[in-house]
Amino acid sequence: EQYYQELKPNVHYVPADIENLTQVVEYVMEEGNDIEMKGIVKKANEWCRENASKVSFARRARTALGVYRHSLERYDDGGRW
Repeated sequence: EQYYQELKPNVHYVPADIENLTQVVEYVMEEGNDIEMKGIVKKANEWCRENASKVSFARRARTALGVYRHSLERYDDGGRW
């Protein structure tokens, strides 16, 4: 969920839902769309290499904990933020 904002449709993935799944699969499989699909795969793989590593996960966790710590520090004894 934390990555949803970073992943862009038609850049990192081909969007589809139950209503258009057949049409999307047909489009993806068409030979004339090979270059476009390879570009999407390339961008998705690049994103994964940059963001799906142990180091990246640790960095994100550290950042999230820092935000949480900052929120706790602002919390006063009266139960207000």
